[in-house]
Amino acid sequence: MNENIKNEKKYQRKHREIYLVLLLLLAISVGFSYLTTQLDIIGNTTVQKQSWNVHFGTPVVDQTAIITGTSDRLVKDRGTAAIRSNSNDLIVDFTASLQYPGDYFEFTVPVINAGTIDAMISRDSGVTKTISPELNYITYTVNYVTTVPFQPEGGDGLLHGKNVTVKVRVEYSRDVVTNDNVNNMASGGVNLSSTFSMKFIQADNTASNLSFAVNNS
Repeated sequence: MNENIKNEKKYQRKHREIYLVLLLLLAISVGFSYLTTQLDIIGNTTVQKQSWNVHFGTPVVDQTAIITGTSDRLVKDRGTAAIRSNSNDLIVDFTASLQYPGDYFEFTVPVINAGTIDAMISRDSGVTKTISPELNYITYTVNYVTTVPFQPEGGDGLLHGKNVTVKVRVEYSRDVVTNDNVNNMASGGVNLSSTFSMKFIQADNTASNLSFAVNNS
């Protein structure tokens, strides 16, 4: 009788041990499943459509400015300026005919950022200005039209939806030219070729706030 009771208790104890092991395995399994399900990352990203559109506006020549000297002359009669048609580049062509010391031709042209992305002039050869031949009595300048004009340079920024105006001027300087310069000039005069370019790229955090400040709508 005692032997039967002892066997019964032993049997029950084994079953309890089995139950405990099963419960432990179940707990471990559930815990591991919980940890792994927390590693899921679910994302949804949208890239919005933007536009890039930096270009020159229409060049403007002052119709009333007068050059005084040997005779009064209108600046507008000294040359012409126009956007080059059918061009993939941003090009303004101009011609100037300077007859007397003191003559000059100048025009303004807006640089417009009509896109949705802020732009800046590239710091890597972003501005190029040349004139050939180089003569000490001929000056060729390009400046922003501001209270205190300054030349465009790499890093100048142009916010989207804004524009900034530049003034181009070529002058036959009466303050520098000498008698020999005038008398030794070829009968056909001197033909000059000039270029000015601005390469715009997407603005970064190094863009100049000074150039942003001169933008105007």
